[in-house]
Amino acid sequence: MKNKHLVIAAVAVLAAVGLVRAAGDTYLFNAAEAARRNNDLAKALAYYNRFLQEYPGDERVPEALYWSALMLPSRGSLKAVIFPGLMSITHRPTVVDDVSADMGRTKEERLRRVFTDYPDHWAAPHALNRYAMELCATGHPEAEEYLLRAVHDHRISDRIRTAFALADLYLAQGRAVDALELMEYCEAEMPSFLPEEQRLKKGDILASMGDLTAARATYQEVMEVFERRVSTLPSLPHRPDSAALEPTRAHYHEQVAERIAALDAQIAAQADHGTAPGHALGTGTIEGVVLLKGQPLAGAQIIAERVTDPARFSVDHSDASRVTTGADGSFRFELPAGGRYQVGIGLSAKLAPSVEGLHLQMIGANLVLNPGETARVELRFVEPVKVTELRPGFVAWEPYHGASAYEVQIDCVSTEESGYSTIGAVMLRTDGHSLEFDEAPVIPFGVIAMDQHGVLPSHLTGMPDAYLIRVQAIDAQGKTISSSPGLRFEPGIDLSSLIRPDRVEPAEAESLLAERKYDEAVAALEDRLAQSPDDLRTLEILARVYFMGTYDCDPDPLSEDMAHRNLARSLSLLERLTELAPTPDNINALDIVRRALERESEKHEAGP
Repeated sequence: MKNKHLVIAAVAVLAAVGLVRAAGDTYLFNAAEAARRNNDLAKALAYYNRFLQEYPGDERVPEALYWSALMLPSRGSLKAVIFPGLMSITHRPTVVDDVSADMGRTKEERLRRVFTDYPDHWAAPHALNRYAMELCATGHPEAEEYLLRAVHDHRISDRIRTAFALADLYLAQGRAVDALELMEYCEAEMPSFLPEEQRLKKGDILASMGDLTAARATYQEVMEVFERRVSTLPSLPHRPDSAALEPTRAHYHEQVAERIAALDAQIAAQADHGTAPGHALGTGTIEGVVLLKGQPLAGAQIIAERVTDPARFSVDHSDASRVTTGADGSFRFELPAGGRYQVGIGLSAKLAPSVEGLHLQMIGANLVLNPGETARVELRFVEPVKVTELRPGFVAWEPYHGASAYEVQIDCVSTEESGYSTIGAVMLRTDGHSLEFDEAPVIPFGVIAMDQHGVLPSHLTGMPDAYLIRVQAIDAQGKTISSSPGLRFEPGIDLSSLIRPDRVEPAEAESLLAERKYDEAVAALEDRLAQSPDDLRTLEILARVYFMGTYDCDPDPLSEDMAHRNLARSLSLLERLTELAPTPDNINALDIVRRALERESEKHEAGP
């Protein structure tokens, strides 16, 4: 939500205040509360600000400070989190961003005033907790002090999460003993607060200290604690049934199994280093720097995450160690050795625009940390590859310093009601600075994409609505050093990288498909096939139609009943198509349909 919306809201508030000056305090506060409940954050913040300005001595000031603080952007909130091979972006802010300085105190100032000036108010402990977490997220040197205060404030219902954050802070600083003492305090003082998570965290700390026997025993306690807690549920008035508990049980089983597997890997690493089992491997150091066009980038959040399964991706990095880059762009972690780590970067809404459009080089971000080792990581935001010409069948770009080759990725783009969908098609390599591709890629057979109206027409015809072009510069070692169009943090695709293919006038059947008149289109295709039994294009489109179907016959979202789906008919059409044109794509499509028929036959024989 941009400044202009907040200013408009503020003007409206000023006008309203002029009409109700006699009862302004109650009116303003109630109006702010109503707007907050309706999730009209700009209006609510404007009313709260006016209330705080006009009535600084009102007894409702701490509430106004607290609720308005929650609407302001956090310095620790992230617009994007980027790891090697993975980027997650937040598109829907839940706060009013881009607030001008003249709109009042910052989020942190409001929170601090609540617990400092009104320590007995109900909002004080909650403000303290949020303030502490704000400092922690931004790597503030006073974070430990306020996290400790929050952990020891019994009025805070969620202080166990604060304790976990403090434990992670200790681990990032190489203070495993302090982290262990903290978790033992939680176990004694907060035994019923997320007991399974407490055991997992304690096991992690013990593992980092090298006490693998104790770590294993602690991990094994997780399921014991869970089952013991579940056994008390029948006495509750609303007991979850066993099916509802299975996902949680499976989650903890998985967490325990992953960690015990990591212990086994650590034991193997100890054997490789000649260290007796059960003895600490010690720690290693990860040091690095973040550069923006060669200059240090301050204020970026760096995340170091232990990798137990390299094939598994997640957007939840809550258990990872975090630090914030200083003025020199540097960062440093002290972490348990003997494991694999990946280093990522988190960008706030304030930082993200400064790097949008650039390419991020992540040098050394996947690493194995050995005892006593200092691993170096560099995260560099560099200029993207600049595309100079883009037209059907052709793309050209400027030479990129340090590149010995280029790869051009061509993705198929389909238009749907809510925007665009893409699917990777081909990757072409060249040593030059342009590429001509005569044969445009098609959407592979069997790849289905739908919206509320049915299967996208482009997936039924195989012809995408557009192509998305990405050029990557490759160095002599085969590593990507830059790309076009660079990083993007807004929803949707980069329209400047699209090529619209040259279109011939579509036949009647294809036009009907494009208009989502599926029944009429299939009838027209069958008529065309009857007149021209060996028409390759008609055979291919009908084979796709009968393999995927066209639209849902049943409004039940779990139903698989698709109109025009007929695998046997699809198979016969593809058999004729491969006789006439035995291309690799057609042979592959034939194999896909045969295997689908085999699975249906096996499913039918197995029965319900």
